[in-house]
Amino acid sequence: MTALEEFFGTTDPTVLMAMVTLAFGLFCAIYFGLFAGREERRARDRLDLMNRRMRGMDSRQAEQARMRLKKVEVDSHHPVLDQLLKRFLPNRDELRARLERTGRRWTVGDYVLVCLVISGSCAAMFYFLGVDLPMALIGGLVLGASVPHAFVGFVGRRRIDRFNSMFPDALDLIVRALRSGIPIQEAVATVGREMQEPIGPLFARVTNEVRLGGSIEDAFWNAANTIRAPEFNFLIISMSIQRETGGNLGETLANLSKLLRDRRQMKLKIRAFSSEARAGAAIVGALPFVVCGAIFVLSPDYIMPLFTDPRGVMMLIIGVCMMATGLFIMKRMATFEI
Repeated sequence: MTALEEFFGTTDPTVLMAMVTLAFGLFCAIYFGLFAGREERRARDRLDLMNRRMRGMDSRQAEQARMRLKKVEVDSHHPVLDQLLKRFLPNRDELRARLERTGRRWTVGDYVLVCLVISGSCAAMFYFLGVDLPMALIGGLVLGASVPHAFVGFVGRRRIDRFNSMFPDALDLIVRALRSGIPIQEAVATVGREMQEPIGPLFARVTNEVRLGGSIEDAFWNAANTIRAPEFNFLIISMSIQRETGGNLGETLANLSKLLRDRRQMKLKIRAFSSEARAGAAIVGALPFVVCGAIFVLSPDYIMPLFTDPRGVMMLIIGVCMMATGLFIMKRMATFEI
């Protein structure tokens, strides 16, 4: 018995590769979980401290502080991981914006690390369940790429939906402040203090940028890039038109608030009317996986050729592609945009 076989219990290269992949994934999870967020936390503390010191600065000092803040945001990532992502990860800015829309303090490095851990864990699980190594690796890569992507999209959509439900109340608060004679900057600051997440932090960010010397319109557009909600763009466009043409801003925002409430009620009605179609699509999409899982538990020898035999693998790939196409078509048929 060789030393390698005595240590690992086997000399099969596929088993050794799976064990090394799993060990590497666990090492990355532990290392970056303990050390990668330390610089980000220090940078956020510095940002909060500098934001609290902005009020007493003149325009030149504020501009210098803004440049330092931008530098901190760029240099606050883990050096090794940041260089690897810059070199090999495509569409990094779009992924960062997508993570920012969730409202969580997730970085691109955290996202990539989770994808690697899920891929390695699922590939090792598939292999130890008897699936061939190439198919196990493909299945692990597919799950590692799709599960975090779907979860981030779900969290982002839920936050945007909560934003849309609270946004008319924020507009009403601004309208009451304007009718009381309070300037628009102070009205926005009031929303940032009084409203909960996600409305409050977003308007507080606008207030901080205005205090640093930026215009309120640019600050709103910068905030709009982090939320990507059409309703928020309506507010910016209304304020821009009112600034150019004049008029009563309070009345304009009151009409906008009423319009957004009617728009949301219409969306809810359409969602109720299409609930039967969406429920049918969910049942049809989940049924094959439920049946496959039940057969795998009750009679695994009966279904394993579907994963081990090349003909079964080809049938599985074709079936998954056809199911994905059908579910996509049903989803598009049951989705209405207003």
